[in-house]
Amino acid sequence: MALIAFPLLLVLGPPLLVVFWKARRRRKRRTEGPPAERISGGWRETVDLMRDVGQPVPHRATRREVARSTSVTSVGSVAERADTAIFSSGDPSEDAAEAVWAEVDGVRDDLLEPLKRSERIRARVSISSIRTK
Repeated sequence: MALIAFPLLLVLGPPLLVVFWKARRRRKRRTEGPPAERISGGWRETVDLMRDVGQPVPHRATRREVARSTSVTSVGSVAERADTAIFSSGDPSEDAAEAVWAEVDGVRDDLLEPLKRSERIRARVSISSIRTK
C-alpha cells in the first residue's frame, strides 16, 4: 500500500496544495475585512484569474488599463465598480461588496468558459497568481 500511496502523494500533493491555497485566498478576500477591502480583494482575484488562464496583465497598470488589455469585457465592469467604490467620497456598502463579487464570479465564468477541460484544470493548478506578487 505504501508503495502506491507515497508516489501518488508526491504526484497529487503539490497540485492539491495549490488548489487548496487558492480557494482559501479567495474565501478570505471575499469574506474578511470591511467592504472596501473585500472590493479590493475582488479586483485582486480578477487579476489573479487572468494570470492563471494565461491572459497578459500589464505591470503597474491601473484597473481600467488592465481591463482594456483583455478581450473579456466583464473585467471592465469589475474595474469600474472597484474604482467607484474605492474612490468615492463615502465608504462602500455591504451591497457594493456583494455586487463586485458577483461580477468577479461572472469574470471567472467568462475566462474559463472558452477553455478546454485540460486548460481549465491547468488554470486551477497554475502558480502564476501565487508567484507574481
